[in-house]
Amino acid sequence: MSQVVKAIKFEKARVDSLGQPVKVIAGALLFTICFALSSAYPDKSVYLAIMTVIFLIDLSLRWKNIQSVVLLFVYMVTHAVMLVIFYGYNVHISFYKAFQNDFYFSYVLRSLSLLIFMIWLFAFPTNSINRKNFGLRQFFTPKPNKILFFASVSIMIFIIVTGVAGENIFQSGGYGQGTITRFLNLAIYKYFLIFFLMGFKYMKGNFISKMIMAVLALLYVVKNLSFGGRIESLQLIIMIFILFLEGKFKYRVLLPLGLILVVFLGLWGMFRGSVSSDLSILNYLRGFNPLGVFATQSEVIYSSAVIQSLRIDSLYSQEEFLNMLVLFFVSVFVPSRFMPQEAYLTSVARNVSGFGGGGLISRYFYTWLGYFGVVFIGLWIAMLLNGLERRRSQGFVVYQIMILSVYPRWFSYSPITMFKLSFYGVIVYFIFRFLEAIFALRKES
Repeated sequence: MSQVVKAIKFEKARVDSLGQPVKVIAGALLFTICFALSSAYPDKSVYLAIMTVIFLIDLSLRWKNIQSVVLLFVYMVTHAVMLVIFYGYNVHISFYKAFQNDFYFSYVLRSLSLLIFMIWLFAFPTNSINRKNFGLRQFFTPKPNKILFFASVSIMIFIIVTGVAGENIFQSGGYGQGTITRFLNLAIYKYFLIFFLMGFKYMKGNFISKMIMAVLALLYVVKNLSFGGRIESLQLIIMIFILFLEGKFKYRVLLPLGLILVVFLGLWGMFRGSVSSDLSILNYLRGFNPLGVFATQSEVIYSSAVIQSLRIDSLYSQEEFLNMLVLFFVSVFVPSRFMPQEAYLTSVARNVSGFGGGGLISRYFYTWLGYFGVVFIGLWIAMLLNGLERRRSQGFVVYQIMILSVYPRWFSYSPITMFKLSFYGVIVYFIFRFLEAIFALRKES
């Protein structure tokens, strides 16, 4: 009987290996046709939007045993679906109108679809990691250390207390309406994630340590939401999932929970804009628009259209775009307040038109380098995913965990998070490793 089962598995693997090239060729052909159709007739872009969703669904099935990666693709789907709605149903999805048309949105769609196509073409899990109950935490070896755990906890408390202060949305009446202060005017609140990861590395597996981590995470999320934030909370929740829960839920439980979280954050985004004095939920149910739940995705798409117009309308030369790209990478090492406006495409684009904020990672690289830039970042993301099996360095695992935790920021707002926050996480890890080695030497002596 076992021989029969082995034979069936072997035959299935052989058929899959033969079918994959056929699927790739067919997918590439359909993508090319839809891409060309969108370029020639922007109002016919719905087919390319649908193809983008299909690619993301196929990627989710391909990586089905690695839940943290599947959640990344599901998050990307929520953006692509908004473009399907825009083109398929001729529905306005954004509050802003100036750049909300077939022409500009088609550029956003083509850069996004090319990014997803490159990932679909090159990102494949190996048999060594594509197994049930996979968890990236398995490769981040815990090393309990009281001193370093206490240091991590102390820094997390400091960030919660000083990272953002002033008037919360309940005191000011809404997001962006009050006075906010930050420690030394630095955006340190987001760096909580780095020290949460260090806390996980050096904590004991006992109840008290876990409770300390849970309480700090809860305080961080509550304060972030009270000041109108959402993305920072979402990123911490994703990191908690990767470190403690990945592989422990079936998708029939995980996906509905994820949807509930997205809906809650969408509703919070609607609520935070103008907080009623009586906080009556009826104020928000009247005239409720279901698409408003996904307003973040809609506004990200609109922002992408405004930013890409810098290249589409030839407002700057290629030399100027290259200069902006260089300044962008310089900003990885220099605080934003010391950088010129040209280091941030969102700041440059606001000279053209108003928009909510954010923007797809594909629009950044398209604006800087055209479609070549989109191909580059698509290959980079595919390489990072394929690198999940390479566990030679704990520092690289730190980078992977950071990348898979903060994708709401680098995919929807700014790719700087992919290179700055995640890279800083690796630097902090090696500083802690250095301190760990010093403590060990002193203990031996």
